[in-house]
Amino acid sequence: MRCWMVVGALALSGCASVYDAVYGGDIARDRAFVEDGRARLKCGMSVYEVEQAIGGPLIASDAPSQRWVRRYHHGLVDLFINFDENRLRSTQLVVATGLESGTAEAEKSLCH
Repeated sequence: MRCWMVVGALALSGCASVYDAVYGGDIARDRAFVEDGRARLKCGMSVYEVEQAIGGPLIASDAPSQRWVRRYHHGLVDLFINFDENRLRSTQLVVATGLESGTAEAEKSLCH
C-alpha cells in the first residue's frame, strides 16, 4: 500500500512539473506580460492593431454570440477582448487557478 502512495505522489509531482513547463508555471510573470500588452491598447483599435500591440495572435471565439469576441492567451493568463463593429471596446483579464477554473477581474472599458 505504501508503495502505491509513493508512486502516486511521484506521478502527481511529475504532472505538476509538466503543467508548469507547458503553461509557463509563473503566474506573476505571465500576468505582467499580458498586462504590459494590455496597457498599449486603445479604444477603437482593429483586430490587427491589437495583435501588433500585444505581440501575438488573437484567438477567435468558437461561438459568435458570445460577448467576448477574441482572446489572447499567454501561459496561465487569458485576456478576453470585446470588439464592437470590429473596433476594440473592452478587455477582461482571467488568471488560471486550476486546470479548469480561473479568477476573472472586472471588465476594463477602454472607451470613456
